[in-house]
Amino acid sequence: ELAQAPWEFHVVSDPQINAFNIPGGHVYVNTGLICANDNVAELAGVMAHEISHGVSRHATEQLSKAYGANIVLGLALGANPPIYQQLLAQIVAGGTFAKFSRDAEAESDHLGVLYMYNAGYDPHGMVTMFQELISRRQSRPSSVEQFFSSHPITENRIEAVRAQIQQLPPKQNLILRDADFQRMQQRIGC
Repeated sequence: ELAQAPWEFHVVSDPQINAFNIPGGHVYVNTGLICANDNVAELAGVMAHEISHGVSRHATEQLSKAYGANIVLGLALGANPPIYQQLLAQIVAGGTFAKFSRDAEAESDHLGVLYMYNAGYDPHGMVTMFQELISRRQSRPSSVEQFFSSHPITENRIEAVRAQIQQLPPKQNLILRDADFQRMQQRIGC
């Protein structure tokens, strides 16, 4: 199962606030998004959400609809994986295919909260990141245009995540801040 498969994370030098996944367990995150995070829990929320899309195979379904089974079959057969990864990353980053459905977003939010919580990260980071993205959309819409093209965020989604967090059993020492994360932000010039 993809949840147990090795995942690869790629940092893209791009000031746009964006993150996405492509089939095969690859998550891309722009430096602009890393710099927009106030703490590691916010980045963990975005990563957990993207991993959830991958585990649920949302991008695979979208690509199959948009481009037919050949592109996905080529990926599965391992036909020149670096070229497929590059092609898919360009397709997804450019917003070439449609937004995920509301159900897909809700499923990825739900799974993402569970992944964060089980990994020891404060799931409130997902809420505060959503709020930050909405705030930036109002103050600097061009900086989050790519993110919102594939991940529409609404107050309903935020409330659903908050309600789910309230149902989780209390857990001590959930990670909110992390010195390694702060060093990474400094290294990329945030």
